[in-house]
Amino acid sequence: MSSVEYKLLDDLDSVGSGWTIMDDDNVYYYDVPVPVELGASIVLLYDNTSHNLVEVRVKDYDTCNLTSPIAKYDSGRDNITFDREGNYYFICGFPNHCLHGEKMIFMTAQLLYPPPPLMTTNSESTTTPSTSSTSGLKIATQNKT
Repeated sequence: MSSVEYKLLDDLDSVGSGWTIMDDDNVYYYDVPVPVELGASIVLLYDNTSHNLVEVRVKDYDTCNLTSPIAKYDSGRDNITFDREGNYYFICGFPNHCLHGEKMIFMTAQLLYPPPPLMTTNSESTTTPSTSSTSGLKIATQNKT
């Protein structure tokens, strides 16, 4: 399996503030979690003099709460392995950075598409839950083989 590198660039001074996540060739805008394969490893590159990464639970992601982290990263070149199904939530732990959009979600590939709604034979209706969006992340990948 190849690894993917993401560069996290500070975008706090521009419109649509937050992290820009890119490689040398392309930039994509994401409003949804970034898909990764279960078992995949990625490298997140950033300036560790003004940023870090804190893995948190969804409730802490939503409120930018740093009091109960799952993991902390601060090397500026962090290797993260996605070894369980589900969402992985990351925020910047520097003061006010998360509040300005420096946060991201990675989702393992098995959960990218919810199962189709069940067919009903009576007047009951089935709804599919909506997915809330993240803060307009710009994302691109660079495969390293």
